[in-house]
Amino acid sequence: MLASKREKMLGYTSDMSDEEWGLIEEIINKRKGKQGRPPLRMRKAIMEWDILYNQERLFLERFA
Repeated sequence: MLASKREKMLGYTSDMSDEEWGLIEEIINKRKGKQGRPPLRMRKAIMEWDILYNQERLFLERFA
């Protein structure tokens, strides 16, 4: 519980500001038609996870 409070205060290096998300939101959230069910996860969270994952992968490649 303490860690989650700390994470909220500090955030991650991959977290996007609302301004940054606003720049790509239309492109990411654009759906091709209305077929299928709506997405289960927020696309912003998925993008932030992807950025964090790639940062970690690059770090490990450099120093491994």
